[in-house]
Amino acid sequence: MERGEWAWKRMMMKEMVWSVAAIVVSFMAIIIWQKLWLKPRRIRSILEKQGIRGPTPSFPMGNLSEIKHIQSQFSNLSSSTSHPEHWFHSLFPFLQQWRKQYGSTFMYTTGHKQHLYVGDPKFLKELNRIKTWDLGKPTEMSKNVKSLFGSGIIRANGPHWSFQRNLIAPQFHLSKIQNMVDFVEESTKAIMRKWESIIEESGGKMAEIIIDNDMKELTGDIISKNWMDNPVSMLKHNSISA
Repeated sequence: MERGEWAWKRMMMKEMVWSVAAIVVSFMAIIIWQKLWLKPRRIRSILEKQGIRGPTPSFPMGNLSEIKHIQSQFSNLSSSTSHPEHWFHSLFPFLQQWRKQYGSTFMYTTGHKQHLYVGDPKFLKELNRIKTWDLGKPTEMSKNVKSLFGSGIIRANGPHWSFQRNLIAPQFHLSKIQNMVDFVEESTKAIMRKWESIIEESGGKMAEIIIDNDMKELTGDIISKNWMDNPVSMLKHNSISA
């Protein structure tokens, strides 16, 4: 009697374990399905209703295979031609190709992530006016460029982004930018003359130039010239921001 009861308990325990495992697997499958298929499809549907198109994604990699194919095609084209304008699209040739196909605003997919490419100046102007925190940068992309951009406004999110935006926005008013044009042109020409001399010293064909320090020098030169031209205005702005 005891042996039969023990066997029955073991059978019930096995059935319970299998039932729990089936529930967990089903739950995980639903979550994965929602994240990889349902949510991306819902986002694409919303954009399509607004007239925004893009390349058709394939499950589960989206447009990654198409991106690799376009990049390989561009690499072969670049190696067989010497047109200097090709460098402009060498980093993201798929964006240039899709822009020709779908217009200045389109969408594409990498894995389960949906991307909206905006190349319309009017649309970009409207986006720059929006101060909502919902238009933040993806965390995974921000981490990848942290070593390049630090914690500046390019990768900041939330309150940190809002604080930096309010701090620098007054310095980009049209009147102030117009006053800086001459400084920018003068400093940029100096850096370009430096690069040209390096190229001439190497034979006039090609030279490897590390521009990191030069760009820092360029930025500092423009800021210092602007400061010397109008120090009172900058001091007033800094005191208000503080």
